[in-house]
Amino acid sequence: MLRITKSAREILLALLEDNPGFNLRLFFDGFGRNIPELGLTLDRPRARDRHMQVDGLAIYLAEEISPFEEEKIIDFHPGRGQGLVLRPAIGVC
Repeated sequence: MLRITKSAREILLALLEDNPGFNLRLFFDGFGRNIPELGLTLDRPRARDRHMQVDGLAIYLAEEISPFEEEKIIDFHPGRGQGLVLRPAIGVC
């Protein structure tokens, strides 16, 4: 369901190291252009979150994202507007 690229993993590890006590949490953030928008944040897990391990990183999935759990990749987008992105894994083997 969820994969992390090498460059994104390096960024996430640094963020987690700088923010002890927090975890990665994937959540539903409404609809935009008739498609679900998911967010990724540093947060503490909630009681109904589901836990998963991806490439050695603990990630918590908010209960409300279960209908939108198609395959996703957390990636790092370099350059102007750089940052972490959550994208579909369409066409990726």
